[in-house]
Amino acid sequence: MYTGLQHLRLMEGVDILRSRFGKEVVDVKIISAGYGLIPEDKVIVPYSVTFNSMKSDEISSWANFIGIHKDFQETVIGYDLVFVLLGDKYLRALNLPVETHPKQTFIILASNKSRNLVFLEDTNFELLTFSNADASRFGCALVGLKGQLLKLIASESRREPNLLSELYNNPKILEKVLNNQPQQLELPLEITSTTSKKTNINKKSQKQKKQ
Repeated sequence: MYTGLQHLRLMEGVDILRSRFGKEVVDVKIISAGYGLIPEDKVIVPYSVTFNSMKSDEISSWANFIGIHKDFQETVIGYDLVFVLLGDKYLRALNLPVETHPKQTFIILASNKSRNLVFLEDTNFELLTFSNADASRFGCALVGLKGQLLKLIASESRREPNLLSELYNNPKILEKVLNNQPQQLELPLEITSTTSKKTNINKKSQKQKKQ
């Protein structure tokens, strides 16, 4: 059903993780403007609605109606390590923050213009935002870059079996992991990074069981 470049690259990465660590190592959840938050294997009929064609107030209203924020919050609380790969309007539909617990780690891959949409409380999180220059360096269109980077992380985990545990404990190392990847262009990765430690100031998702 989902044939976009980001989804295809994401699922290639998921297949790599499952072939290396087993099927249970990762779950995939999809934010759908037609169906809400759904598992990867849910059978659906084709639909034409998308958040990308909506204005901000329409996104908020419709996302609330189909329960995206509520369902994501209820689902994600059971995971230790969560990757969120969403475009600007789908992050708006998610309506962060959600309730988390201090033993969770979130890694959010997004575009530069999404920075003001990402905030999490009482948990570790790393926000990496990307530009067209980053897409060129990785030889991938910007629309598919987040999925391509997840695939690179999965590929690196085959060589470094403890990588997911290391990312869980210190998500800030992800920037170094990505910069160490062989790329088409000899340019430093101009990632914008924001890290939040566990404090008392007050996504699609991947699961790693406690080890």
